[in-house]
Amino acid sequence: MRGRPREAAPRPGAERRRHPAARGPSVTRRRATSAVALFALLATGGGSVHVAQAQDAAAALRAGDYPAAIALLQRQARLAPRAAAAHRALARTLAEAGRLQEAEDVARAFTAANPRSVELLDTLGQTLAARGRSAEAEAAFKKAIAGGASDALVAEVDLAELRLDRGERDEAMKGFGRLVDAYNRGRLSSVQLTAVGTACRYLGADDPQLFKDALKAFDEATEADADNVEARVRLAEMFL
Repeated sequence: MRGRPREAAPRPGAERRRHPAARGPSVTRRRATSAVALFALLATGGGSVHVAQAQDAAAALRAGDYPAAIALLQRQARLAPRAAAAHRALARTLAEAGRLQEAEDVARAFTAANPRSVELLDTLGQTLAARGRSAEAEAAFKKAIAGGASDALVAEVDLAELRLDRGERDEAMKGFGRLVDAYNRGRLSSVQLTAVGTACRYLGADDPQLFKDALKAFDEATEADADNVEARVRLAEMFL
């Protein structure tokens, strides 16, 4: 993976960004990650009624109206009990509104009702990590990765960040490195490219070239999906 030179890349040795759960996500970051889940839900289709509800939820989120967005997503989840995207969007929005127990309940209920699905395990792990339940979060991330979840690369980053926060730097860096390998193996989605960019940002502490690769990955993520707000937020953070 080779990146384009950028003069504004962060300097090596800069303070490491902590895992969002350890410091509390900003309002912008919370809306960004909720938006990613909501736009993923829109992309799944599922009929005009479902799409309209997802659009209304996205509009409520943009306005900062979490209660309205959550109410719409709860209805969507009830109408589509096997739709992972709907339940993921609901769980993430609940978590980002500070309703962590409810978010955990949604993720666990979906997984119990769909025992062959690993699609809510990364979201479950994120919620558990935010509650300080590190061992349970690690187990959820590992299951998402081993099961080949659609967000397995995101789970790789989440697991590596968890390990980094616990002081397990060597294992964390190996995990971030697997994201670079995934990039080099083939074409990735916008969400996956965002995960790669995040990994490269951490790896840049040891190899400054990878700061440039992080910029490249975030650029490619926004080119692949103009609605990927999280990629735009993370790209902007590179220049702070």
